[in-house]
Amino acid sequence: MPVPYRKITRPMLLLLSFLLLLSSCAPSYTRAEGYGMGTFLSVSAEGDSTASTLLPMVNALENEISHRVADSSVARLNLGETVALSQRLKEALMLSVEVAEKTEGAFSPFSLPVTALWDFNGTPRVPTEAELAAALAQVKGASLSLSEDGSASLTGKIDLGAVGKGMAADLLADALKERGETGLISVGGSIAAVGTKGNAPWRVGVRDPLDTSKTVGTLSLSDAFVSTSGSYEKSFTENGVSYHHIIDMRTGMPARHGIVSVTVVAESGVLSDILSTAVFAIGTEQGSALCEAYGAHLLVVTEDGTLYANEGMRALFAATEGTVLPL
Repeated sequence: MPVPYRKITRPMLLLLSFLLLLSSCAPSYTRAEGYGMGTFLSVSAEGDSTASTLLPMVNALENEISHRVADSSVARLNLGETVALSQRLKEALMLSVEVAEKTEGAFSPFSLPVTALWDFNGTPRVPTEAELAAALAQVKGASLSLSEDGSASLTGKIDLGAVGKGMAADLLADALKERGETGLISVGGSIAAVGTKGNAPWRVGVRDPLDTSKTVGTLSLSDAFVSTSGSYEKSFTENGVSYHHIIDMRTGMPARHGIVSVTVVAESGVLSDILSTAVFAIGTEQGSALCEAYGAHLLVVTEDGTLYANEGMRALFAATEGTVLPL
């Protein structure tokens, strides 16, 4: 059934996102907060009613792309149906498949057989080797077919958990631009900075993955999208071993490259969302090359707290303390 629009309480808002808005809203901006796509939502916009009217759009998008919503486009694709796709969903799937190819399958939109085994949104557990082997065979054998009329069919099963929040950021940013307004949008770990705040860039803090009460630094953003993927977001411990939710789809196991968070600034929310997950899956060296190929800016925090950034990111990012090493 469709996902309803839900308001959230003040205590829940204290947990909002790992990217923190550092500067308070100017008097000319209004702010609305809510819940959708399993995360907290926030929109600060110029119009008195703009922010509150935009948030329900996220739930409408979720009802289109979530594999958990029975009649969504993605759920129907997963059942083997031929489905007429919206342009937004079509473009997101095409980019996801493209990045999957560039990462040799480390990132994949066809990940549902594996992510369902780990069940990080329910009761997580470590799958058996036999379970993973069977699920990985499904992931590697998956393919998407697109027709000229905009319809699609699928071999395999899609999970857009690494794409959906970026899609929502794009959707809300487009709505703000259509109204000729500027603002700041947060959909969990994906943020859109639309225009500027007055004559200055929007300032956004990047949460410290080793001490989530702090930030490792601030980004100055104008007409840009930023997403962060961190191993601290969802994890569990079994038999003394910790497992996080960012899976390398070549192995079916959590990615282990000494990384604890990846932040990407890109031209769209979909791209920043996909790349932040993909870089975590393939590691810093290959991830840096992948971001450069897409003209994206990259910040990596490693397990020992070291910060690495490419040239484009260093122009946008100011560290709270210490040195940012080049990629």
